[in-house]
Amino acid sequence: MHSTDDVDALLPAYAAAELDATERARVFQALARSAPLRHELRRYRRLFALLAAAREDIAPDATFARRLRRRFAHRGA
Repeated sequence: MHSTDDVDALLPAYAAAELDATERARVFQALARSAPLRHELRRYRRLFALLAAAREDIAPDATFARRLRRRFAHRGA
């Protein structure tokens, strides 16, 4: 049997759907037995949702690439 700590370390990958079938099953079974793990999984899912939303909010504007090329061209001169 695996410890809760061992499964806890897999929660971020589980939330991101990055585990193989065996690891997914281990986490799924542990989640069924542990309210604290389910709570932690909800926290990871909220965090990932916030990060995804923030990534959309910080997208560069249309002139970003041009300004960046100009800045590096001046440094190389």
